[in-house]
Amino acid sequence: SPSLLLSFSPSLLLSFPPSPSFSPSLLPPPSPVQFVTNFEWYVQVLVQLTRVENTRHGSLIRDQLMDVAIRVKVLRPFACKQMAALLTDQRLFSAHNVECGISEVLYAAAWIAGEFASALGDDECAAVVEALLQPRTVNLPGHIQAVFVHNAVKAYASLAARLPADAVVVAPKPKAAKKKKKKGEKRKKDA
Repeated sequence: SPSLLLSFSPSLLLSFPPSPSFSPSLLPPPSPVQFVTNFEWYVQVLVQLTRVENTRHGSLIRDQLMDVAIRVKVLRPFACKQMAALLTDQRLFSAHNVECGISEVLYAAAWIAGEFASALGDDECAAVVEALLQPRTVNLPGHIQAVFVHNAVKAYASLAARLPADAVVVAPKPKAAKKKKKKGEKRKKDA
């Protein structure tokens, strides 16, 4: 009945004893990030793992890079610089690396560099925008391409926001083109 649904409170669930099938071993393990004290070292290790031949742990590396960059604010400028370097690494775009899955790291690299682009210098941010819009990205899986396009816009917006207001050039409105009559056209109409 509707009155029963309206009177339901989530606090009622706390008063019931746990299910006999519940076990603490079913809880997810703690994140490895909670044991790290030097986050720059951790990011460097993850970046170096992308260089291991034939590794199939791209999605794990991606998840860890995003986890640490999102959680640790003071690490973001360093992580952005590392991700900008990954985005310019031609090796990650090879067909073999796309096939074995290490290109998944590019998802994290694009997301982190776009989301925290304000931590990059002007030249680094411009390099990120250029790397995200390279034609070679068409060989990447669709979900990575989508992140590339989305974060290229974010990085470009961050770069444009740094320009002084008078540096933005507005294109003039096009003037209406006047039609010129050719000598031959006038004669044909007169005839």
